[in-house]
Amino acid sequence: MYFRRLLFILLSGVCLGALLYSGRAVFFYILVFLLSVLLLSAVEIIMASFSFRIESERESSYPNKNENFSHRLIVRSIFFPVLHIRIDCRYGHTTNLIREKRIYHVFATKTHPARLDIPMVSNYAGLFEFRVSSVELYDFLGFFRYSVPLRKRFPENPVQIPVLPNIRRFSRAPRVFSELIPPMRKTNERSENVGGREYRPGDDFRTVNWKRTAKTGVLYIKEYEKGTQDFHLLYIDLTRPIVAGEESTITSDRLLAQAADLCAFLLREQRPVNLLSFSENGEEQCGILHGGSLEKAKLYLSTRSFVDTVPEEYKDRLSSIWEIGKNSLSVFSSALTPEPLSFLSRFSGDLATVTLFIITQKGHEDRALSVCDYYARMGVHCFRIGPRTGDDEEGAR
Repeated sequence: MYFRRLLFILLSGVCLGALLYSGRAVFFYILVFLLSVLLLSAVEIIMASFSFRIESERESSYPNKNENFSHRLIVRSIFFPVLHIRIDCRYGHTTNLIREKRIYHVFATKTHPARLDIPMVSNYAGLFEFRVSSVELYDFLGFFRYSVPLRKRFPENPVQIPVLPNIRRFSRAPRVFSELIPPMRKTNERSENVGGREYRPGDDFRTVNWKRTAKTGVLYIKEYEKGTQDFHLLYIDLTRPIVAGEESTITSDRLLAQAADLCAFLLREQRPVNLLSFSENGEEQCGILHGGSLEKAKLYLSTRSFVDTVPEEYKDRLSSIWEIGKNSLSVFSSALTPEPLSFLSRFSGDLATVTLFIITQKGHEDRALSVCDYYARMGVHCFRIGPRTGDDEEGAR
């Protein structure tokens, strides 16, 4: 473009100098022709700027992790053809500041809009961001350039695409289910005796039958089969990992994937799940009743946004939710200090049905172990999930 402008200026200057020096009419006509071309180029870029439209169209289904997908851009011309359009696109995971860049050159007319299907793939679950960083229009000779104001012309930019996690076998799930989730026998009768045990702190006397023995004074609980099962609470701590770059994305991906694996296991065991996480737009809970709603759980997990700090007001609400129902609770977190999980210390009941899964961050394994030890002394069942492989490490009990 700059070379064309320089060449045009030099040619116009030579014609003007020749006209002034010789006074021949041919140089005058050449100069008029050059100025006419310049004027036509200016009119063309002005008309194209008013005629240009850009739209975004996403796929009907959400992609899974490691699955190819595409995002469509539709460039339209309302009344005047746009001959040269340069579109600069950037996309990548929201937790990673490094984005892949692609540049496209298209044209659009009133009857033939340009449709761009931009292929992408995400190796990690979570929110995948697609952004059109700039759109530039050029005239037919390349003399002028117009940068489209995207805030006015393309308000849906950027677009966040949820990438669903893949479901795998959760290796610790059988142990968690057998030890931490209260036993429940499947029977057609509502009042069949499941068994007796001693009273545990945190038992709700309004939902169990109990009696005190006359000889020893020990309080015993007689459990019965329930017609409706309690929700298993599954809390995802969305505190942003301290590692940077791709390691942050890897940690976030493992956190969401492990939560999805446990959720799928519980649903297969006919245990309803209530997913909990902090959200600035109010989507803090998602109840999943059966395995047919697993896609709903995956979509909820993939649309979570990580924050620097979870507000204390939400931690208070989370404590209240657990205190009211006394449900079994599983917590997934990548915290390196006890502070993001401080709501656990506010529970007044028994923490024997609380499980903590710590997703270790690369280079900070010792700090993750100290968090496990801290809450293990409070009676919480703690497990560490190692980096990259997703294999469970030896848990602190």
